[in-house]
Order: sequence, then structure tokens, then C-alpha cells
Amino acid sequence: MPHDLAVRLGITRSDALTVLAILEGDGMCSMKLLVYHKCEPDTPAGAIPYGQGFPNLPWLCPLCEEEVDNYDDLLFDFIAEINQAIEFI
Repeated sequence: MPHDLAVRLGITRSDALTVLAILEGDGMCSMKLLVYHKCEPDTPAGAIPYGQGFPNLPWLCPLCEEEVDNYDDLLFDFIAEINQAIEFI
């Protein structure tokens, strides 16, 4: 997640997200947009490949089966899965 990389490298979360986006563009990692719903705010309710945008509304939460009609009821974060060893110098 961008905040983990930011802490490890001593950079801002915004800069970490930029680094991850560049790595994703170069095929070194695969990023996903994590979707969280208010029913389980600490558990991702979905994941969308980076670059595909936000979920379409209405969106059906797979955790509570509630139909979500407003983005205000959702939270988002990113996660990156590294495809190869990366060394930051």
C-alpha cells in the first residue's frame, strides 16, 4: 500500500503513489484500487485493476449485499503486488 512504501522510503504518500504508478506502468507491479464499504471499514469489499476507475453505481457490496448509490458510502485505497524484486537506492 502507498502508505507502507512512504514510511519505508521516508517520502510522502503522494510520492509513494507516484512511484507505484510508474512501476505499474513499467510492468514491475500490479496495482489495484481497493474498495471499502462502511459495513466493514477495515475489510476490502472489492478490488479493481488500476486505471479502470471507480466502481459503477449502484454497486452491490459483496460483504453485506447492500446496494450502494453514493460514493460517500465507500472508501478507497491502493495495493500493489510486486512482480519482481525491486531495490530502492
